[in-house]
Order: sequence, then structure tokens, then C-alpha cells
Amino acid sequence: MKREKLIIANEKELKDIKQIEVDILSDFHNICKENYLEYFLCGGSCLGAVRHNGFIPWDDDIDIFMSREDYNKFISIYKNVLDNKKYYFQSLEINNDFGWPFGKIRRKNTVYKEWNQNLSDDKAGIWIDIFVYDKIPNNKLITIIQYARVFKYKIMLFRKLGNTTYGNTKIKNFIIKVLFFASKFYSVETLKKRLFKNMTKYNYLEDNYKIISYGGSYLLKEIYDKEWFKEKVLHKFENKKFYIPKEYDKYLSQIYGDYMKLPPKEEQIPKHEVEKIVTLSKGD
Repeated sequence: MKREKLIIANEKELKDIKQIEVDILSDFHNICKENYLEYFLCGGSCLGAVRHNGFIPWDDDIDIFMSREDYNKFISIYKNVLDNKKYYFQSLEINNDFGWPFGKIRRKNTVYKEWNQNLSDDKAGIWIDIFVYDKIPNNKLITIIQYARVFKYKIMLFRKLGNTTYGNTKIKNFIIKVLFFASKFYSVETLKKRLFKNMTKYNYLEDNYKIISYGGSYLLKEIYDKEWFKEKVLHKFENKKFYIPKEYDKYLSQIYGDYMKLPPKEEQIPKHEVEKIVTLSKGD
């Protein structure tokens, strides 16, 4: 696809998208409270809560964190607790055509279609992301090896499903092309099994471990001290309150450094380039 054909949400669309996402998160928050599940705002959503008491002004999505245990519990009950007139849920575990190692709750009758994902409009609604964290040994070498294994299967599965991804250097592009070629020799089911097996390989650990989010965007910065997520606190986000880690300063500092400093003006734009945007009409 020619990148000049891609679009970024305008001011009105961005406002509508944010309101839909807050509504999804609010319903999810209530589900978690009623079913004793824990979650935290993470990434840019946690940063937005702390720095702006809501969205980063130019942000266009909501990210949350769950443990593998609580995420699996949600998967086991979502059909009974998620309003199927409004939402649908996508995850590696339940969808054959979904290639990300995390989940999405999407709003029906909307479209926010990312340029690199091979999804029809009815499977590309406005969403919130549910990132999952797994256990990893407190050993740097093992962590790097394991991350590389997961990255390999993650890219192979994503490309196998007809999606597009590029590296930002010639070396990364070469590696992705090699993995794309290698994916031809595996079925989707085999790649999913190997990806899941490697993500959860160390979840048996009872002590001396850290946690890692294999689906996150910050590579090895996504390895955290488990103590940072032992406690949660409610924090203002737009006109509501949602959970963030009590140790949010350590978490945000690891990812962003001086997280209270705004990025350059030219970087203050929505991060998703999309093919199509449809927000809700009245009555939906």
C-alpha cells in the first residue's frame, strides 16, 4: 500500500474515538470489579493519566495490562459478561485470523482500520488493547534469548496471516523478510502454538522472576520488577477513575525517562495511520 493514501484522525474523529474507548474501558472496569480481575492502565494510557489526567491529547487508543492468570479468566467468561450487542473480543486464543499476542475489545458498528492488518471492516472496530504480562527468569541472557524466540514467532504469525510489517533499518527489514519466508513452512496453528508456548514458558516460576510483556512496543524495556504491579490505585482519566500501578513512577521512568516532558511538536500526532474511520452514528 502507498503510504500517502493513509489517514490520521481529524480533531472531531479523535474526540469521538476517545469517547468510545472510554466507554469500552468503563464497561471493562466494571466487569473486572464484579469478577475479581485486576488490570492497570499501561503505556501511553498510564502516562496520560499521570501527566494529563486523561488521554495524551494526541493519543488515539487505550492500553491496559493484565496478568496471564487474570487474562485467561477473562477469556473464560467474556461471552457471558461482555455486552455482545456493543462489543466483540479478539485474541490469539480464540480467533484464527488474529495475529497479535494480546487481546482487543472492539466496538461494533465502528471502524478504525489499521493499514498493516488484513482485517475486514466488521473485524476492525474501535478498540482498547489488553496487554498480558508473563513471568521471566531474573537472568538477562535467558531473557534476551526468550524474547528473540517470541519475536520470531510473533512476526512469522503476523505475516502468515497476510498482515504487513516493516523494520526501521535495513537489518530489521532483512530479518523480517527472512522470517516471512520461513513462515511459509508452518501452518497458522503451529505458529500460534509455538508462540503461546514460548510466551508462557516460565509461568511456573514461584520466585526470583520478573515480568515481561511480549506484546508491547518497547522491546526489552517491557521487562519489569514484579513488585511494581503488586498494588494498584485509582487515578483520574478523563471524567472517570481507572487503575494504574501504585509504583507508576518507576514504571513510566523505565519506558519514557523524563515522562513529564512533552515530546517535540512534530511528534504530537495520533500514532495510528489507518485506511478507514467510522465512528458511531446516533442510536448505535
